[in-house]
Amino acid sequence: MPTLLSSWAAIRTPRLLGAQALARLRTEPGPTLVHPAERKLYILVHASSAGTWRHADTEVVPAELLALPEPQHVRPPGPYWLIPPGQRGQRTRLTDAADLRAAMMPHASCRRHR
Repeated sequence: MPTLLSSWAAIRTPRLLGAQALARLRTEPGPTLVHPAERKLYILVHASSAGTWRHADTEVVPAELLALPEPQHVRPPGPYWLIPPGQRGQRTRLTDAADLRAAMMPHASCRRHR
C-alpha cells in the first residue's frame, strides 16, 4: 500500500459534481475513489483542511470511516480508484481542499494545469 499522509479525510460528492470539480482544479488532484453503488466520489484531502469544509451536496468523511481498496483496483466491481494513490514507497499527494472548493463554485472557470 502506498504511503498516505497519516492525517487525511475524504470529501464525498455526487459523482458529476466531483468529476466536474476535478476537471477544473488548478492543481493536480490527489487520490479519488469511486463508489458506484452510492454514485459518489471520495476525494482525499488533508484532515486539517477538511475541518472547515462547507459546500452544499458534499460532506467530510473521516479516514477511519472509509475503507480503501488496494491501489491497483481501478475498475468495478465495488469501490475503485479513479485516481489511485502513489506507487510503493512514494508519498501520496492529496487534493488541495481550497482549490477543490473553488472548483466547485458555480461558474468556476479555472482549468487544471497539465
